[in-house]
Amino acid sequence: MAEYLKSLKRLKISPRKQIVSLLMGAYSSLYRGHGVELQDLREYVAGDNVRDIDWNATARTQKVYIRQFREQKEITLLFVIDTSSSVGISSRNNDQKINVITDFVTLMTYAAMQHNDSFGAVFYNSAVQEVVPFAKGKQHARQIVNTVAKAFEHNYFQQTSHELLKKILLQGVKKKTYCFLITDALDITKESIDTFKTLNKKHDVTIVHLVAPDPVSDAEFMPFVFQDIETGEMLLPEEKEKSSTDIVKQAIELFEKSHVPYMPISVTKDLLQQVIAYYSKFAHTKKR
Repeated sequence: MAEYLKSLKRLKISPRKQIVSLLMGAYSSLYRGHGVELQDLREYVAGDNVRDIDWNATARTQKVYIRQFREQKEITLLFVIDTSSSVGISSRNNDQKINVITDFVTLMTYAAMQHNDSFGAVFYNSAVQEVVPFAKGKQHARQIVNTVAKAFEHNYFQQTSHELLKKILLQGVKKKTYCFLITDALDITKESIDTFKTLNKKHDVTIVHLVAPDPVSDAEFMPFVFQDIETGEMLLPEEKEKSSTDIVKQAIELFEKSHVPYMPISVTKDLLQQVIAYYSKFAHTKKR
C-alpha cells in the first residue's frame, strides 16, 4: 500500500483534476468502444461487407464465410515490465526510472478503474520474474504497484530477452490486451521492429520507453572504462552507445513508419503532462 500512496502523492492527481480529466477523455476515446472480438463465422449473404470475409475459412471450406464480431464492453490492460539491470541498479537515474514505472502503472490503472476495466502485469528480464493475473479494483492496482519495487531487488547482470517477450505475448497471454511494454532498453533493428509489428497483430502494444539523461557529454569523457550493467562487459568510452536524444529521434522515425505505437517518457519531466501530450497527438492518428 505504501508504494501506491507514494505514487498518488507524486502524481498530484487531486490538485490537477482538469489535467486528469484530459487523460480520462483520451483513455475513453482510444480504448473504449473500439475493441471488438470475433464471435462467430457464418456463410456470406448478399449485402454483407466484403471486408468481413474470412479468407482462411473460405479457402478451407470452398464457401464464402463472414466473420461476426461483437464489441468488447470491457478491455484488458497488461503491463509488461522490463526488470533488467539497466532499469534496476541503484543510481539516481535508475531510482527515477522505478518511480516512473510505479507512477505510470498507478496512472493507467486509475484510468482503467474509472471504466471498470481489468488489468494485470508480467515482470521479466532474461526469465519471467513474476506474473500478476488480471483483476479489477484499487486493491489489485496496489498489488501491482507494490510489486514493482520488489521486482528490482537483486537483479544484477540481468539482461532483457526479446525472445522471451515474444513468448509471453504470443503464447502466454491468450486474450487480446492493450499492452504497455515498459522498458529502457530498445534494440532498434529491423528484427526488433518486425517483432513489435508481429506482437501488434495479436495485441495492441505501446512501447513505453524510459529515457534518462546521458551521464556525461562527449566533451567530458575521460579515459575511464565503463561496465555494462546487464552483461558485465567492460567498454571503452568510444564504444558507448548513442546519446538518449539520438536514440529517441531514431525510434520515433522508425516506429512511426512501421505503425508501432511508441511513447518516450523522460524520467526527469512531469509524467502526467507527457502522457497527456502523447495521447493528444496520437489520438488523431491511432487506428483500432
